[in-house]
Amino acid sequence: MSKDVFQRKEVKYLLTLEQYETIRQGLVGHMQPDMYGRSLIQSVYLDTPDRSIAVRYDGKQVYKEKLRVRRYVPANSNVVPAADCDAVFVELKKKFKGITYKRRVHVNEGVAGALMLADKSYLDALDAFMPARSVLGEPARTAKSVQIASELVATRDRYEGLCPSMLINAVRVAWEPVGASDANIHSEETAGIGDVRITFDESIEYADLQHISREAAAQDFGSCFEAPSHRLLEDGLVLMEVKVLGAYPMWLSELLSSAKAVKSSYTKYGNAVRAHLSGTEAAA
Repeated sequence: MSKDVFQRKEVKYLLTLEQYETIRQGLVGHMQPDMYGRSLIQSVYLDTPDRSIAVRYDGKQVYKEKLRVRRYVPANSNVVPAADCDAVFVELKKKFKGITYKRRVHVNEGVAGALMLADKSYLDALDAFMPARSVLGEPARTAKSVQIASELVATRDRYEGLCPSMLINAVRVAWEPVGASDANIHSEETAGIGDVRITFDESIEYADLQHISREAAAQDFGSCFEAPSHRLLEDGLVLMEVKVLGAYPMWLSELLSSAKAVKSSYTKYGNAVRAHLSGTEAAA
């Protein structure tokens, strides 16, 4: 079962291919790629017409938040998921004093569009687009999912005219501690210093979505994922993100030091907006 609530530090590093290879080799024995392997991560960021959320991320505010709809596709597949397999996560990501909090519900594209762009209530969106006894339908109706959805709706209602703003595509490999799947070390009861997850994003691309109307996206949210994209992160760079609840393990700190990895404030959504407005197709 997917985890729908996260609380952790998320630290980013922009790596050269040489640094990436050094770190990747150093992870062996401590960590391993998770069960999904290489995946195409597609994220549709929602914002106001004047992109007030993106503007907030350009500063050094103590509190920041993002609303997005994300789907996962096997990176080695050229087949777009079928209509009955259009599972997505609707996510609220908040950052306060360096700690990231993420809440999400696992639904389908129809529910995502109705909930975030047509101002429907969560239960009304489920009734309209997700049968109660479907694979996603029953988990989506649990008390926990309904509570998370109420937070999504409250955030949605604070932004007038919320609409699709930007699509971000990235090919990702996520690493987890060796034995994590068997030991379930990511459970809330055992989270701690050893609860480390590392992601590597390559081939990061973006597509401006403001030409897609709020009404059209509400009716066919899947169209947002198909927009033609442009290169965002230049060739030869990899975006690494270390996700950890507590302190880094000593071996990881030493590995990052040996690779001369430097922390970065790089944000995919913020950089995509800047690249689009400046007319550039690659930004480091």
